[in-house]
Amino acid sequence: MIDPTIEPRFWDFILFGVFVALMPTWTAFVTLPRIRKLPEAEINRIRPRLYIESIALQWVMAAIALHPLFLRGTSTADLGLAVELQMLPRFAGGAVLVIVGLLALYWQRRRIMQAPDGRELVREAVKKFSWLLPRTQFERVLWIVVSLHAGVCEELFFRGYVFGVLNHIGPWWAAGIVGSLMFGMGHSYQGVRGVASTAVIGMLAIGLYLLTGSLWVGMFAHAVYDMQGGEFGRWALYGKDNPAPSHA
Repeated sequence: MIDPTIEPRFWDFILFGVFVALMPTWTAFVTLPRIRKLPEAEINRIRPRLYIESIALQWVMAAIALHPLFLRGTSTADLGLAVELQMLPRFAGGAVLVIVGLLALYWQRRRIMQAPDGRELVREAVKKFSWLLPRTQFERVLWIVVSLHAGVCEELFFRGYVFGVLNHIGPWWAAGIVGSLMFGMGHSYQGVRGVASTAVIGMLAIGLYLLTGSLWVGMFAHAVYDMQGGEFGRWALYGKDNPAPSHA
């Protein structure tokens, strides 16, 4: 098992607070309530802009995560970006596990899509943030770009940077738990259930990182999971043969 560490500085914890507590809280209790009060036509108009803003935020998170590499002499291995030769069998094993898991998730969602009440169940599950799901073809393309950025940048920030700092000041298992809880809090706009489920996903991602010795497999899994989620939610709203309304 790998043991990546990044020597902490005081500003690391300030950044943690901004991205894990301050920004998600502001989004959940200020930004999102304002958006939900807008007319549907206005939400449709600004949705692509929200996607682009999300991409920009992901770039900021990636830059913050990478700064120890350039300013502190941290190695690419400690940020999870290296693929060590001796870890290749574990890397391959982790990749196989991810592919099997994604195929199982796809099969499960296909079963739900075939169930008589499947669409209604999914609609209920996503109703709090259904306004965020893609409607038009352009938005579907943007959603893919957002998903790719989330896969790379969030894994780099939470599993590379945050976990590396926490692992320097405590045992790896405690760093994994705290880092996963921070990842969950970063998704507080999804509600209590969303925070809990995202924290569990964060723990699985930490386990995958420790197993493979690299973030690359987790980045791939994260991106594909988000892409599938967007398409699954869109299906719940409009169905396979009922296209979403077109808007500018």
